[in-house]
Amino acid sequence: MFSISSKKLQAAVKVPVQLFNLEGVYATSLYKSAVSLNKYDESYKSLQFINEVLSNEKGKIATLIANPTLNTEARNTVVESLGSSAATPVKNFLNVLAENNRLSLLPSIIADFEKLNQAHKNIVNCKVYSAQPLSSSILSRINKSITKSKFDLVAKGGKLEIENIVKPEILGGLIVEINNGEKLVDLSVSSKVTKLNAVLNESI
Repeated sequence: MFSISSKKLQAAVKVPVQLFNLEGVYATSLYKSAVSLNKYDESYKSLQFINEVLSNEKGKIATLIANPTLNTEARNTVVESLGSSAATPVKNFLNVLAENNRLSLLPSIIADFEKLNQAHKNIVNCKVYSAQPLSSSILSRINKSITKSKFDLVAKGGKLEIENIVKPEILGGLIVEINNGEKLVDLSVSSKVTKLNAVLNESI
């Protein structure tokens, strides 16, 4: 599928984050191919489109590729459908998955590629949990506070992307989670109540 020269180019590509599971290995292989061929942005857009198709279509294609007994003809049909307008690295990659009967891993591979993309673009994922939805102005203030924090919550040059998740059970305050739990700041009321209960229980 790949020429010797293209394999040498891929070997020279520096991967921004190491992924060791099978899906991660496949995602890394695609990342190297896309970067070495200068087709990264096109490949990422192709994956976004494919992920959208898998999420929609009432789950028909997602259900189809999840079938481990899918025959060669059916796998090729899926590849043709998903990869007809895809960037060359993605199209070749889909063929590799089909040949190895690994199309069922595609959703997880795309998820792992997103991790590579965030590291590639120096994007810092931030989830802000609150008891009620936060306004855009509050989220903007939180963004500035986290970015300028003296605790280095975001590496220099990092681009912060904030997602507000409503969790009524935290009662009030905020929980800020950086890069899927890599760093956590718990300022929730529920956390304070839990600590207070622990202190009271110790004194009884």
